[in-house]
Amino acid sequence: SEKYDDAGKAFSKVVDLQHKGSPGRLDALRNLCAAADKKAEQSKSEADQKVAVAAYTKLLADAPNDAEAIGSRADLQLALKLYKEAIADYTKLISVAPSGPEAIAAYNNRAIAYLSLPTPDYKSAIADYGQVIAKQPNDPAAYNLRAIANLKLGDFKAAVPDLDKYLSLKPGDSAALLNRGNAYFNLANTLRTSNSK
Repeated sequence: SEKYDDAGKAFSKVVDLQHKGSPGRLDALRNLCAAADKKAEQSKSEADQKVAVAAYTKLLADAPNDAEAIGSRADLQLALKLYKEAIADYTKLISVAPSGPEAIAAYNNRAIAYLSLPTPDYKSAIADYGQVIAKQPNDPAAYNLRAIANLKLGDFKAAVPDLDKYLSLKPGDSAALLNRGNAYFNLANTLRTSNSK
């Protein structure tokens, strides 16, 4: 921990001595972020996570399209429960790195942030899990979480195929079996109600 602090101070001095946008300054900023991030990861303290966010913000002022910095800051903001800020960063990351593992992680984590908002945005989370599934068609978690979001919206018909796929990938998951049973029960109730009318 003390070594990360000492390293951070040294890199900060280098940053202050360099001109904005110079390669030396960018290297020092990246190293400053790495030290702050490692300390935050080690301590798990909110204060250290905020220091790491500030370091990434400083780097992004010089290098606004640095995908790694955008993703790292977004992950820290998600951990800090700064969901709107995390969503903004994940959205930027998707525009900067629209394909590859960064994009998949960004869609997945942005969906988590949407679901974690004080008023969850289920539709946006469903769309993001759709992107994850399109890029990784055998990702069981994406099917399960998209199904749960559809259940929360009351779209039982949309939830069933996702739960079926999830259970084909993770057979015997009791929570998914219960969710699928509830979805079928609610579909039957809807059908019964509409037939009685």
